Amino acid sequence: MRALIVEDELLTALHLEAELQTLAVQSVGIACDRREALALATSAPDVAFVDVNLRDGPTGPAIAQALAALNVEVFYVTANPSQIPEEDRAPGRVVPKPFSVSDLVAALRQVEDLRGRAMASLH
Repeated sequence: MRALIVEDELLTALHLEAELQTLAVQSVGIACDRREALALATSAPDVAFVDVNLRDGPTGPAIAQALAALNVEVFYVTANPSQIPEEDRAPGRVVPKPFSVSDLVAALRQVEDLRGRAMASLH
């Protein structure tokens, strides 16, 4: 599985990347803002972990919508879920800060389940 990390706090981003690597998830990169996130999206990630407030403001939801339109499964990583627009607060799509490995495993299992169902529907 391939993941995009959209986070402007470098230590948080590196920690998330390291934890994902221990779970055999390949990082396609770390983006600090919308421009970088959309550029890295060309690397075809399966999943994106997106912070709400980034270097260029509260652009996480707009980035999440753009990534979802590219068929990327999106999870918000935030300490304040109330900042996520209500229409984007899908159950299980928020990874709390600080996150645990079990939070990441739960998110990745959702992606595997969704991708598995999508593949099964093609048969």
